Amino acid sequence: MTNVTTLHAKDNYMITFVKGLKMTRLEDTLNSNGPFTVFAPTNLSFGKLDGGIVKEWEAGKYTPELKSF
Repeated sequence: MTNVTTLHAKDNYMITFVKGLKMTRLEDTLNSNGPFTVFAPTNLSFGKLDGGIVKEWEAGKYTPELKSF
């Protein structure tokens, strides 16, 4: 059975989303038994955000907030 992380890790359009899963350690949760509903934005969608916000997320800023969604 394929899980969310494995499925999206194979897709070059989902790199930022997969990085976020790993950074927030939510990949373990999503790889466990669900069911889960995931709305996963593509790299293009993340690119439309304010220029520095994704870099701040990658630097660990807002990790607790990201985990709460």
